[in-house]
Amino acid sequence: MFFAYSVSQCLVGTTVGFLLFRNRERNKGEHLAGATVGVNLGTFAYPLVFAVFGEVGLRRAVVFDFFDQVSILIASYVLFALSTRRDGDGGEKTTKEVILKAIKTQMFTPCLLALYLSIALKAIPNASIPYALDQFLGSLAVAAKPLALLSLGILFEPKMSKSEVSDVVTLLLIRYGSGLLIAATAIALNMYQFIGASGLAVLTLALTAPVPLIS
Repeated sequence: MFFAYSVSQCLVGTTVGFLLFRNRERNKGEHLAGATVGVNLGTFAYPLVFAVFGEVGLRRAVVFDFFDQVSILIASYVLFALSTRRDGDGGEKTTKEVILKAIKTQMFTPCLLALYLSIALKAIPNASIPYALDQFLGSLAVAAKPLALLSLGILFEPKMSKSEVSDVVTLLLIRYGSGLLIAATAIALNMYQFIGASGLAVLTLALTAPVPLIS
């Protein structure tokens, strides 16, 4: 169920973003549409969900994040890559060529390789990660988020023109509006009967998480 709602978030956000931003000049439309895809669970939902709902809630957020990772690393990247059609060196590329190249490039990124490995470990009976490797990966995990936030702070440039402010406001309305709409649909369909009130809370937190750091 959480997987299905993650797919819904990607489809609704991408569709609305593409329709609203498709007429923007040069590559701005593709960049804005790409930023409507996926949510930032690592630095927002994970710690909050774990603190409030424990391991049960965290597992639900992880299930939501399963497709979320695919949508961020592939779907949004495809939208970003489409902007190369309008650049000087990419003007001769067709949409199909750009999409296929983007998917091929992203299918073997480290995050998705880790996802494939986790699926394999889950599918193989009694499979586990060696203790030494587990400790090493744990150290990397602890360092990853602070480094990501530090990099974001260094690269972030808040200066925006009036037209850019309008675009950002529209982008945020799409992201949070679609997330809240999907969450309201879950409530209207009485999903709490299946996942409980805590499940609905985790789902709402996931659907309304901020823009992914990678965007």
